[in-house]
Amino acid sequence: MSDKLYFQWHITNACNFRCRHCYQDDFTKDSELGLADLIKVYNNVASSAGGKKISVNLTGGEPFLKADFFELLTYLDRHENTEELAVITNGSLINEGLLKKLGAARKLKQIKVSLDGATERTNDSIRRPGSFRAVVENINLMQEKTDFEIVVMLTVMRSNSYELPALFQLCRDLKVDGVIIERFIPLGQSRDLKAEVIGKEEWRRVVKDIFEFLELWQEDNDVLPCKAFWIKFRDDDTELLGAECNLGEDSFAILPNADLLPCRRFDLKIGNLLKEDFSDIVKKSGILKDATDKTKLKGRCGSCHFENCRGCRALAYALGKDYLAEDELCWI
Repeated sequence: MSDKLYFQWHITNACNFRCRHCYQDDFTKDSELGLADLIKVYNNVASSAGGKKISVNLTGGEPFLKADFFELLTYLDRHENTEELAVITNGSLINEGLLKKLGAARKLKQIKVSLDGATERTNDSIRRPGSFRAVVENINLMQEKTDFEIVVMLTVMRSNSYELPALFQLCRDLKVDGVIIERFIPLGQSRDLKAEVIGKEEWRRVVKDIFEFLELWQEDNDVLPCKAFWIKFRDDDTELLGAECNLGEDSFAILPNADLLPCRRFDLKIGNLLKEDFSDIVKKSGILKDATDKTKLKGRCGSCHFENCRGCRALAYALGKDYLAEDELCWI
């Protein structure tokens, strides 16, 4: 278990995009909290963190549409429990004035922007017409005007999986600091796009593409527990991090109304941070207990010999409404 807590905090549902693969189906501000309640939510987490430092990814919706975004950012930046901050954005609203205000936050280290294709045609068919050019231009602007680490985030689906090697090369050419690769899970407005979920052999090929691009050698089964990857570009070297599921351990998602989820793609509420203590939610959650108990998992996941792999509970729940079902992307 880590000595830090990680939160993906969705401070608003409002968004100026309607991406095909979006896990939201509400794009209003109806469930947003005011600044006072947002501060209560964070103090709840901080007071029950047990001395752990906290890393927060602020996102939405589109986080820059939140009226008191910068007031919250300032509070988090000054809080003694906060170790590091990042912003996840679609990249369309970035300008010099906004970047100057972001630069005042000492603990804000990364700006993560979304690209879902190596070409305008592919990316814009998933996200929005014109988004590819806007993101590329704003990546260049951030590199010119700031010292933030710039990380590209992409969601792998059938519509774009064939372009991944080209997208990796584009990111290297753009001189971004990294690329995060995650799997598409049909939720929210994309719940009916189950045909876009890649198959297990396609996911195996994606993993192979990552290793071939980086000229690394790997045994397939060594990376089987990884549900996402982070390529970190360095001046003299490139690092690859594989993300195993840490469900219920040190990483959670917070929704705009303070509901707590095991992760954003595991769409089952386990509590609300305005009504319950964070540590109590985690201790008492039957969902977390069952989902992390390998003896309760079904199919191949229940009998799997990989001790550190529980499959993807989020994918199982999205596809069959049974979070204990086997992970359909396992290639064993």
